[in-house]
Amino acid sequence: MFRRHPTRELAAYHDNQVSPERHRWIAQHLASCAECRAELEEIAFAARLVEKLPRSTAPESLLRSVEEALSVPSSWRAGRRGWPQAAAVALGGLAVVVLAWYFVFRQPLYLAAATSPPSALESYAVADHAKRIAGTANWQLKTSDGRRLQEWLMTRSGLFAHLPDKRPDEDAGHFVLSGAKLLLANGLAAAVIGYEIDGQPVTLLTARLSQVPDAPAEARFSKNVLYRSEPERGFRVLTWSTEGQAYAMVSSLPGFGQQGCFLCHTTRARRELISRMNPR
Repeated sequence: MFRRHPTRELAAYHDNQVSPERHRWIAQHLASCAECRAELEEIAFAARLVEKLPRSTAPESLLRSVEEALSVPSSWRAGRRGWPQAAAVALGGLAVVVLAWYFVFRQPLYLAAATSPPSALESYAVADHAKRIAGTANWQLKTSDGRRLQEWLMTRSGLFAHLPDKRPDEDAGHFVLSGAKLLLANGLAAAVIGYEIDGQPVTLLTARLSQVPDAPAEARFSKNVLYRSEPERGFRVLTWSTEGQAYAMVSSLPGFGQQGCFLCHTTRARRELISRMNPR
């Protein structure tokens, strides 16, 4: 039986520009399709690369070339057979416009010190991390297999985690998944993912953004991350929202704890970008 892949919708899915119904369907598809996950990873990677680019104004020559590409030659208007080619050229020109805009004007990755009270998701993440430190994680699923954890999460909660099928060689012996469980409290349905980096526990909570009204706002063309520290326990907390889900990550990792993001972000360029985060 042939399987339909949402290839043309992955970019819109990445920027949360699909309907809630399509978002759920695509997330479910991604949980079991390595091919589409790899393509989504490439889209996300390109998005992070352009964060390094400064803002600038497109030159007149580019605008003229786009206008020329969008124009339909008069010879093609004579018959119907020319229209597919005309449409292809028009779409190609539109793609030039979109790509030019995307690569020139994409916003960078921001890290800011949190000034508002912790969100509900953040509070639950800190409490759950403290339980892990105390040795009472109580995982519903114990596994070090990212694919299995991702499929379990999708089946049980409809939530999605971008866990790569294959980790870079440099991660061998450094990144270990512990398990996952679901958290239901005060109308919040969250997924808890536990892992370790060099023996240091990291706790990641995620829930639908609609259920966490006090979570960081989701930016359409950037990722805004809030940082908070708990000096008495040495916890570092990062919170952000993306693709319709809110996240809170707790650890005692060095710096701002951003190395915990390497669980999902495995490309060298993206990791360099994350490592350079500094609070505004």
